[in-house]
Amino acid sequence: MRWIIIHVTEGSYEGTISWFKDPDANVSTHYVIENDSNAEITKMLNRGDIGWHAGNGGYNDTSLGFEHEGTPTRPPSPTRSTARRRKSSGTSPTSATSR
Repeated sequence: MRWIIIHVTEGSYEGTISWFKDPDANVSTHYVIENDSNAEITKMLNRGDIGWHAGNGGYNDTSLGFEHEGTPTRPPSPTRSTARRRKSSGTSPTSATSR
């Protein structure tokens, strides 16, 4: 992997997971990160799989995709969420168990 691509979902955590599970959406990502005190992380793809999240084959082929829950009125805080997750579980976000 050469790149880490982080997007803001512009929607809810649950809605984002639902969207990425829909084959008609034609999108995929490696992880979806919740933006609240639980800071849940859902693994959507295996690390070795190619996601379609960057809109560019060259980046998709060489990256991990992270979709971070957030909206204009509730922006994401990756540092705060991932720090809480590490503190509560003793693991890094990429090694946390998936749902």
